[in-house]
Amino acid sequence: TSRGDGLTLPNKKDGYVLFGYYPNGTDAIQLPSYIQNVTVHQHGWGAGWKAPVRHYMGTNATNPTYLPLFGENNNIRRSLGFVGHDTTMGTQVNNSILLEVTPASSSTITTTEQQYQVFLYCVGITTTIG
Repeated sequence: TSRGDGLTLPNKKDGYVLFGYYPNGTDAIQLPSYIQNVTVHQHGWGAGWKAPVRHYMGTNATNPTYLPLFGENNNIRRSLGFVGHDTTMGTQVNNSILLEVTPASSSTITTTEQQYQVFLYCVGITTTIG
């Protein structure tokens, strides 16, 4: 498997959203012209739908689980972040996540019917998030 390495290969992607990718918890985003927005919603039992908190896991130059992007001076930076960790119910995990992809308005889409693919990269964690 690529473990995310396809992000640095030419012509292998139209765009991406990497949640919590940067140390301040912000996302790395590059959307193609046919996508207007990507939004994540989390259902927090009793609290309803909310915007999930982004978490930055860190940077690791040698761990292929960490996702690579070109950074300053065209150097590859491997970082990992995520959304959806919620401890409001104690030890219970209540992570119902909805990923909403909004297509661009029809004025920017040149074809009447087009199929698109969305890939999700998921990593299981075993450490405690504080």
